[in-house]
Amino acid sequence: MDAFLARLSRTFTDAERVTLSGLSAGGFGAGIHWERVANAFPGVRVDLLDDSGPPMSPPADRWAQWRTTWNVQLPAGCPECRDRLEALLPYYARRFPPPARFALLSYTQDTTISAFFGVTPEQFQTQLADATRRLLAPIPNARHFYVDDQGHVLIGRNGTARGADGTVLIDWLGRMNNDDPAWANVEP
Repeated sequence: MDAFLARLSRTFTDAERVTLSGLSAGGFGAGIHWERVANAFPGVRVDLLDDSGPPMSPPADRWAQWRTTWNVQLPAGCPECRDRLEALLPYYARRFPPPARFALLSYTQDTTISAFFGVTPEQFQTQLADATRRLLAPIPNARHFYVDDQGHVLIGRNGTARGADGTVLIDWLGRMNNDDPAWANVEP
């Protein structure tokens, strides 16, 4: 990541805005590296789009194993993240205030992430709702787009996913990108 960022920051010296995104494991990676990307582009607004890599804490033993196996490089300013992945959200809320934006996309019963967390899709849905209420809702520049179904990654559907209210994902992403005040949560 450091090598990519060194190259990108030298190539795009006049960048006015950066959007970091990732799907599934890449969603987790994008979230973990948000600060690293912002540091590579000082003074530039960096937004985060996380598709199906929810910053929720898996069971402690799994998180410890993942950190070790994947050599996870957590933000230095977030010592709490070592023990709880979800600590990224309050840390980033302080680190990236508006106008920076954070978007989380997810199926309510993500069949892939629930398996990695060692829970059923139904248990994942409960945990996602809890994390949304406790961690996302208090962040003024964070929004989510949830589809009430089983599945994994929404962008993989070419932006055609629809929320329960009929909102099309590609339109919702456009509102995010254009700083549209109508950018709002899409609930199941």
